[in-house]
Amino acid sequence: GDEFAIIANTHEENGNNLRNHMLNKLEQFNHTLHEPYRLSFSIGMTYYGGQYHTSVDELFQKADSSMYANKRETHKN
Repeated sequence: GDEFAIIANTHEENGNNLRNHMLNKLEQFNHTLHEPYRLSFSIGMTYYGGQYHTSVDELFQKADSSMYANKRETHKN
């Protein structure tokens, strides 16, 4: 599947709200489908507060690991 990134300058709570909003919109869309399949996506998130040194690559690796953990959890259910 395709992968993309959303980079937001926000706090963790707002990031969680954004994730929940995206998942709710996807669920609403799936209810309108008249197909034998449902669309899905997995979300990985990470936060950087500036309190330690890290690279953009490290942040993407953390978000990628989080996404694959979400994918495993989603497919388990």
